[in-house]
Amino acid sequence: MPRQKLPYDKVYKACKISVEKLDELDDKEEVKSGDHPYVSAIILDRYGDILEDKNGNELIELTDPQTKQHAEAKVIERMISSGEDVISRADTLITTLEPCSYRNTTKHQEEIACAKLISYAGIKHVVIGMLDPSLTVRGRGLALLERIPGFYFTMFPEELVEKVRHKNKKYIDNIEKQIMYGENYEFTISPRAEYQLEYAPKSIRIFLDEGIVRNLIEEIKERFHDNYPNYNNREELNNVELLYKFKKDLEEFAVKELQSENSPSKNLIKMMKNKKIDDHTIFEKMQKYTGFPNWHYEIQESYDYELDTKVAILLTIYGWTFP
Repeated sequence: MPRQKLPYDKVYKACKISVEKLDELDDKEEVKSGDHPYVSAIILDRYGDILEDKNGNELIELTDPQTKQHAEAKVIERMISSGEDVISRADTLITTLEPCSYRNTTKHQEEIACAKLISYAGIKHVVIGMLDPSLTVRGRGLALLERIPGFYFTMFPEELVEKVRHKNKKYIDNIEKQIMYGENYEFTISPRAEYQLEYAPKSIRIFLDEGIVRNLIEEIKERFHDNYPNYNNREELNNVELLYKFKKDLEEFAVKELQSENSPSKNLIKMMKNKKIDDHTIFEKMQKYTGFPNWHYEIQESYDYELDTKVAILLTIYGWTFP
């Protein structure tokens, strides 16, 4: 069934509210100086009305310049913690700034890139006030979102875009100076940085560093090389065709591991489901990190969502830990 188009007047109203909310950040020193952007985020239901959380409060959030917690992350976490009834009614995210494509979790330990959180939350439509001028984000947040089947994004109405840009003028100027003069800029960040282990939440890194987990991963690597001896020399993978075949074989291996009675990969998944940090298991944290949707729609009866989730998580770990 095709998605119902939201009424333009309701989307416009929500965008206007999000711009007006930015005034509440005027007294924040980090925002006034342009060191931190003005950002607000709102979630709408399928009718274009502002969605409410389990307590009946509208899902509207502002960025926190002190903790650096992003507005999109705050509003999505509130939505997810409200339960499946609220999650299932979420349709559109309104955000004044492009969702981030990576989070340096050595600085922000348990946060995940907003683009991945949007995917995980099952949101298929995002309305954006402006692209993030930072080179570590600009366009990459949207590139990540476009991997979601059926996803599309639109921009704020023109006059509201101008207001968002005007509000963020100092932030934009600061970023341009950093790019021009190399001041306080993370030159090491590449387009692939979001997929590297160093940007995974700290709890995931600690889990993977546990002795029993490292032993399991070594056992998994050994099993892979026993079954696919052609990949013992990783230098050969510089060939594009071989690299593509390697990825297909790795996926095939992951599926076989999960279907095997007592494979180390299966045991690794079991450990992730048993290990709890705060209110979430490592498996749930991995699911969220990979952007694998929390809310899903079964296209056909043969679709195995649970298997796909586990394969996606295993492939991420293989990619991090295989030499």
